[in-house]
Amino acid sequence: MFLKNPEDFNLQDPLGAHLGSLLDPEAAPKWLVALASSFDLFTLWTMLLLATGLSVAARKLSWGKSLAGVVVPWVVWVAVKVGWRAIFG
Repeated sequence: MFLKNPEDFNLQDPLGAHLGSLLDPEAAPKWLVALASSFDLFTLWTMLLLATGLSVAARKLSWGKSLAGVVVPWVVWVAVKVGWRAIFG
């Protein structure tokens, strides 16, 4: 069953649950697409769940510190990814 033309379907991004799906990949700068693609609905939900699980598992950690422990490495990863696209994009 064809819901849309197979050439229009992006296998790397089938759902489009991030901000990068709103940008035109040919017109927008590559670093901006990489940055916008990092803000994914499921990634943010996973980080909240990881912070909750970490704060429950390590009872001495507050939820805010657990969230910082999850978000800081993600921010570093996004900065490296965006920087890579800005340099070699």
